[in-house]
Amino acid sequence: MIQRISFLTAPTLLKSIDTLTDEDQQFLFQSTQNWFFFSPNELLKIYLKDAMQKEDLPMSGERVDTWISYRKKILRAYGWIGDSSPFNYSNDTESLFNRGYQPISALETLFTEFLIELQQKKVASALETSITGLESQQVELLKRACLATSSYKSIDQFVRFYNTLHLDFQELTKRIRDQYRISVEELANRTQARIRYESALNQQVEEYVKRLNQEKKQASETDTEQEDDLIEADTVLTDADEVDIPTNSDKLLVIQTNKLLIRLYRDLALKNGHSDLSRTLKGLWNLIKEKIDQEGVEKIRPHALYLKGFAPLTNGLESNLLSRYPAYYKQFRREYLKDAILATKREQFERLIKEDNKKLHPDEFDFVLWSLHQLFRKIYQQSLNLYKQSSNPLLANFRQLCRGVIAIDEASDFSPVQLQAMASLSHPKFNCVTLCGDLMQRMTKEGIRSWDDFSQLWPNTEERLLQKAYRQTPPLLAIARRMYKEIIGQEPPFMSYAANDSRYAKPLFYQHVDSEMRLAWVVQRILDINRDAKGQFPTIALFVENDDKVNDLYEQLKDNDALLNTGLEVDACIKGRFVGDKQAVRIFSVQYIKGMEFEAVFILNIDQIDESLLNQYLYVGLTRANYYLALTAQHDLPDSIAYLKDEFNTESNWA
Repeated sequence: MIQRISFLTAPTLLKSIDTLTDEDQQFLFQSTQNWFFFSPNELLKIYLKDAMQKEDLPMSGERVDTWISYRKKILRAYGWIGDSSPFNYSNDTESLFNRGYQPISALETLFTEFLIELQQKKVASALETSITGLESQQVELLKRACLATSSYKSIDQFVRFYNTLHLDFQELTKRIRDQYRISVEELANRTQARIRYESALNQQVEEYVKRLNQEKKQASETDTEQEDDLIEADTVLTDADEVDIPTNSDKLLVIQTNKLLIRLYRDLALKNGHSDLSRTLKGLWNLIKEKIDQEGVEKIRPHALYLKGFAPLTNGLESNLLSRYPAYYKQFRREYLKDAILATKREQFERLIKEDNKKLHPDEFDFVLWSLHQLFRKIYQQSLNLYKQSSNPLLANFRQLCRGVIAIDEASDFSPVQLQAMASLSHPKFNCVTLCGDLMQRMTKEGIRSWDDFSQLWPNTEERLLQKAYRQTPPLLAIARRMYKEIIGQEPPFMSYAANDSRYAKPLFYQHVDSEMRLAWVVQRILDINRDAKGQFPTIALFVENDDKVNDLYEQLKDNDALLNTGLEVDACIKGRFVGDKQAVRIFSVQYIKGMEFEAVFILNIDQIDESLLNQYLYVGLTRANYYLALTAQHDLPDSIAYLKDEFNTESNWA
């Protein structure tokens, strides 16, 4: 896969593909955005960096990362987590969705249908408004375009719809907006002049405004007069809403009163009468109703209704879809998502929604990122200029985050939704994603069980089998082949690069109830390897159940005289980390062994490892070994791997 990245991002690619533009060549061959490599853990990330440097693959900039780490970088770039953000991050590590691609596919369909329905409702609401008296020909064309959306079945159609409306009707909206602004400001100014002419009334109005300010200082109450979460009004209808200026100077009181009057005229034009006004505006109405210009209200009504209903539709795709994405998803999860998640997580999920509907599970973030990035791909296809020029923070950041080639190693460790989120960072023009992995080496409970879990969600996926194995000797590979056939139920697609030979060390299995005896046996086998190595000490790893066991074993071996007398040290590689290349016996937890390679591997106390993942751990463990493999157990091989016993030599040495 490293060689594939090198091929796809080198000018020699032009020998195979001659349709790349100058811009494409700059992006693929010279930019720091040409490729990105995802690994499932930090240890493999370190290994990959070293391996890439050996292949002369440029490592400038951030090129390799884990998905857990990079996901948070994306969310911060999008402004979705952090101060004043729409979401909070949950550190829940248990999967939220059921296994396989089907639940994610169904959820994606449901969310898309939800987004389409919201857009249709928005357009239908605009069509219900009466805006007679405006520029009839242009307005009629706009209405006709809106009527067509009732039959829309895809987001692609709304992408075209919003782009078309923005291009064709933004000038109409600007004229109506300017006319409304001038008219409503004139109404407010004339009304304020009438109020100030009557000193007693003017004093009442000033006292009312002061009281509003005082109430807002004393309590930070929710403003029930704002637009609903999912109703977008034109900015000219909302930019005068703020009235709480923290001072009572005469000049600022005049400004505040004027803003309140603009807001009052707006609501009188939009609503059915003063009885529908908010509490704040109704109080002002009761003071000055005799001064209200009713003819003026009727004059601005069509403009206000247009700005509330139709103007947002002409503000473009960014305003109507991208800027509203967090709000859309929060409504979706509140109304639909609970039925799509694991039954065991449903109660916890409903509690989070009731609290503030902001804390998202990592799986949800993966889903929303995948969905959003798919929308960016549609924008790229429908309007390349918009894709390249948009200043929307989400799209602008995506342009910096996407890569020409996305590579995902140990893909079987990731869930379907994680894989789609990573893959969706590929550049929309190239859609270039390469996954590498072995389903038998899945080390996580949420990892994919079939390559369909990716290919069914990512169109045009091609599978290529790498059939010749070079790492293991034939005896070790024979165990891997047998395990593959037992678990997958098919003949393994791989074979050894070499024929079997009696010179190869046969794997060992040692069973004893006494832990000290087992450990002494392991030490003796290490000494055997060291003796046979004739001065060139091979790499040796001991695999145990978890990091607690790593520490325990380290304490037992660090002062072992037999090892010390041969010049061997012992390293406790907590969380899979090790430093330097000194001659040492290294101890790892089995969960961190991917991406490593050793000449000798010991898997200790195999009958104490979680049996639900035992086959995977054994399979991965034995495929880390080049030449020597040994297992120890307190009793016997667990039932799930007992069929392998005849593959191991139960004698004491590497015969």
